[in-house]
Amino acid sequence: MINVAYVFDENFSDATLVSILSCIENNQEELAFHLVTFQDNTHNLELINKEIVHKNHRFKNYMIDVEKVNWGLGRMGARNKSLANAPFSNATYLKILIPDLVKEDRVIFIDSDTLVGTCLRDLWENKIKGKMIAGVFNDGMSNFLKDEEDVFGYKNDDYINAGVLLMDLEQLRQIKFVSKCQVAYQEFATQIQFNDQDLINFTLKTDKFLLPERFNTFAKFTESKKIVNKKIEDLKNSILHFIGDVKPWQSWNIPPFCDLWMQYAKLATTKKIELTPITNLAQIIKQGQLLHAYGDYQAASLVKTKTISVLMRELNQK
Repeated sequence: MINVAYVFDENFSDATLVSILSCIENNQEELAFHLVTFQDNTHNLELINKEIVHKNHRFKNYMIDVEKVNWGLGRMGARNKSLANAPFSNATYLKILIPDLVKEDRVIFIDSDTLVGTCLRDLWENKIKGKMIAGVFNDGMSNFLKDEEDVFGYKNDDYINAGVLLMDLEQLRQIKFVSKCQVAYQEFATQIQFNDQDLINFTLKTDKFLLPERFNTFAKFTESKKIVNKKIEDLKNSILHFIGDVKPWQSWNIPPFCDLWMQYAKLATTKKIELTPITNLAQIIKQGQLLHAYGDYQAASLVKTKTISVLMRELNQK
């Protein structure tokens, strides 16, 4: 039995279901899903439960009062101001509660904005050499630094991304990990930039184990066609993590990411999952930018022409 945990709110419920479907589709293992969400997300949770049962796997639910993690979002909260970005909430902090909620020895935590290849057994069997948590190195963090003190270890070569974690829950409970994170938040709330990820790296400074990159391969919508296609091809033996402000369920993302995500979304039997449609000018503009960065200049040009048409129509209506 492999224990897999997800944390999510209403906005990421469909994404969670699709990631779970990729786990089930690509891994011939008996899986137990530990689902942590807010108390007002019952309907979506029930749909996910039905899907897991239908696929002959197990689940356990953990319903949390939103006030229990009523913490600020640091720099990540700024992305919610754009109409083109995926909404982000403090549900991300729920993963910090996992050691106290999930009464197992260890668990694989996976972010909702992922697709999982045939690698769960490989990840589960990693020997993390007495460390309490394992993750993939998150490089490039210095790009986000200004002049503030590096409290959370951005400049270190063991600052891990919290999108995929192998967690030794027994050890984390022994050191009162949840309480330590709560204390750290109270002390450094104004300096946090990457929320739970900062707190995890701060609290477990010397208790982290670095995993191979394939267990958390960053899929960036700003990368070239060659790189994107290679990462999609490698999904069969990796976990693809769609980092950044635009997600693969948003139709203004690049087509390869949207198409890949929909392959797994179509496996759902409890509900019909569709891409989020374009509804405003900001999303059209973003689509043109992403297509250009991807290298599809013809499609990008068509989108830019559409943008001009929308702008002209709006001007004529004034």
